[in-house]
Amino acid sequence: MSAMKHPWKIAIFLLISTLSLALSKQFWDFELIQVDYYTSNPEVADIKLNAQRIDRGRYGASGFIDLKIDLYEDDVRIQFLLQRSQFRSGPFTTMPMKIENETLSTAVNVFYRNMIMEEAQKCCENAPYFNDTFKPPLTKRLVTLNQCSVSLEKLPNYMMDGYYITRTSVYGRDWYGYLETLAYVESAN
Repeated sequence: MSAMKHPWKIAIFLLISTLSLALSKQFWDFELIQVDYYTSNPEVADIKLNAQRIDRGRYGASGFIDLKIDLYEDDVRIQFLLQRSQFRSGPFTTMPMKIENETLSTAVNVFYRNMIMEEAQKCCENAPYFNDTFKPPLTKRLVTLNQCSVSLEKLPNYMMDGYYITRTSVYGRDWYGYLETLAYVESAN
């Protein structure tokens, strides 16, 4: 179901974002260990990303995401899961922060725009950018990432130590793809 049918999803997201901005000190650091990806049809979408250390204490990814068709609202649904474990080998437990069966416009307008878009402009070539509300289609494009890292400013100030897996899945009419990251989070001193 979309976030519009469940306004509490947006309210929780906005509350976390607001608190994170109000309390600007991060009490944790992370190391990006691995990036995995898959696409069932490289003629529709292709991806190749590698985790890398950018400099001391800063990790990110380089590579590309190649969207070879225009994506319209009814073409895809998007899912995001966050899992945590004390050990790299697991077992991993799904955390409450998850997004299921989201529309393209909601995923782009709420999540991409608020958490990724500004940072992507600094390290990506051809990443989507818009001043107002995004309206589909998401046009075909080759996005090149060059040492992109996630800004911690818009993430929670506190996270438990451990290993975290994030998985963003895109379900299309005749294809499926995902981007998965493994990171180690530890309390900052």
